[in-house]
Amino acid sequence: MTVPPLPSAPDQGEAPPGAWYAAAMEQLVPVVEALSHARTVDDIAALVAGFARAIAGSDGATFIRRDGDMGECVAESAEVPQWTGRRFPLETGLTGRAILEREPVVIADVDNHPLVKPGSYEPGVLTSLAIVPIRRSSPIGAICIYWNTAPHVPSDDELRVLRALADLASVAWENVRLLGDLETKIRRLEEQQARISEQREALEVFTHALAHDLREPVRTVRAFTDMIIEDGGLPESAAENFDFVRRGAIRMAAMIDTVFAYTQLHDPSDVKKEACPMAAALSAACENLHRLVEESGAAIEAGPLPVVEANPGQMMQLLQNLIGNAIKHCPQPVTVTVSAEEHEGDWLFRVRDDGQGIAEADIGRIFQPFRRLDLNGEGTGLGLAICAKITAIHGGRIWCESEEGHGACFCFTLPKAA
Repeated sequence: MTVPPLPSAPDQGEAPPGAWYAAAMEQLVPVVEALSHARTVDDIAALVAGFARAIAGSDGATFIRRDGDMGECVAESAEVPQWTGRRFPLETGLTGRAILEREPVVIADVDNHPLVKPGSYEPGVLTSLAIVPIRRSSPIGAICIYWNTAPHVPSDDELRVLRALADLASVAWENVRLLGDLETKIRRLEEQQARISEQREALEVFTHALAHDLREPVRTVRAFTDMIIEDGGLPESAAENFDFVRRGAIRMAAMIDTVFAYTQLHDPSDVKKEACPMAAALSAACENLHRLVEESGAAIEAGPLPVVEANPGQMMQLLQNLIGNAIKHCPQPVTVTVSAEEHEGDWLFRVRDDGQGIAEADIGRIFQPFRRLDLNGEGTGLGLAICAKITAIHGGRIWCESEEGHGACFCFTLPKAA
């Protein structure tokens, strides 16, 4: 990462009281901007070391990273760097003392200080230093500024500026950590999405093959049972058994088609939408249900219905499933009423019947695949699950309002046409 031009140290000796501090804090503005672009701890270390040296006007500055019980100098700004890459136990060094005790350490003269063993540093290598921990509650490192020749005693203002720089480094460090976590999660999600896509493609191949391979033997069973029944000459019990086989084959064919249709309803981007008059979708649904309506004595009524942005075939299937369910699950002739109500951002549709209603305990599970309330019925258990998928991929939702003995009302929403 490229380090931006470094600010020069304010002239503390000639500035009035407080002026140096204000000027130094002002020079932290470009630090904030530079650290906002940092993407690794090494980026942060290089920036902070450079700015610490420039703002303090020191001979050098280092950025120390804590690694368990050890410290490591990961960046240094100096004419001749001499500490970069060095590791040391925190318990034995001055920097470790600042980190472990969470307080700054200031040494005006390393040759005459009780914390420094005599002869620890060669003449001209290090004279004065100031160390500030990074993060005050549980330090993760430290900033160290040093002077090689002339002794220097950092003022309270200098230490406050360094602490402000350390706080900025702490925030940047946490941002890098959070960014790293986010990138890891994104990468995992992308990998999961890739696996899901592969599994979906495999499932589609499987369902296509399964539907194709199962349809043919079911057709064969139906054809031969029809031929045997039409030829006659069978005992009454045998004819009845063959009729059971024929009806089972018909139900099997319906199950194959329904399961195949259900597996195709998964990706909203695959849905081809257009201006869809819901009145036309209802008319098509009623035409498909003509025989069922006629045999049951049911009546279908409808109020004005809007035009929505949707797939016409799926809207027809949605209404057909809801109306067909209402008719099939009512032992007496039922009246089904379809209506629409305009809301701010969508249309609310209601398919209401005056049948026997649905028990409250059953309402929560009727949209689940293969959940059938009438186990003796001939449904596949996917009709309402398909309705739920159709409304979902169109950006709407569906629910049921019912009281046992007082009919049922299936409500669904669809977004208004753009």
